[in-house]
Amino acid sequence: MMVRNEEEREEEPNAETCQALAEHEDMKKHPEKYKTYHSIEELLDELKQEP
Repeated sequence: MMVRNEEEREEEPNAETCQALAEHEDMKKHPEKYKTYHSIEELLDELKQEP
């Protein structure tokens, strides 16, 4: 069994993760810029309509 020392595992997030974190912060600060859905069915209906 391998035991990891979590203190030794401080990796830098990759570019994609950094971008996702920045987007999350922007969504929290400016929710009016992002579309919301009232149900999963509403979301799925919109996805079906996209080309």
